[in-house]
Amino acid sequence: MDVGLLLLGSTHFVGDFLQNDWMARFKAMDLIVEDPVTGKKTCVHRWYTVLMWHVGLYTSVMILGYLCSGNGDRLTPQGIVADAVTHYLTDVLKGRLKLVTMIWIDQLIHLTTRAVLWHLGWL
Repeated sequence: MDVGLLLLGSTHFVGDFLQNDWMARFKAMDLIVEDPVTGKKTCVHRWYTVLMWHVGLYTSVMILGYLCSGNGDRLTPQGIVADAVTHYLTDVLKGRLKLVTMIWIDQLIHLTTRAVLWHLGWL
């Protein structure tokens, strides 16, 4: 098996499940806090900002995995951007729009995206 393909799978799972509780809870909904005295509600974090942090962490794990393994020359800017954008959109389909309801479908989309980008020579 190609080391690059193994790296794509392993860094995917590490990056996707490394998210903390804050990311997992609020990447699909706004964090709104209510003042107990006035009752005024304030949005502390927008969902899309939290999701961007998650995708940034996910992408960083892939880049670091490649660089630490000596395979950094396989990464291309278009591959990194395409992987990050499709990860973001897939998580929107799952978290915000509820069109992807099972986690295995979500994971299959992420891994298929990476496999296609690897096949193209972008990752």
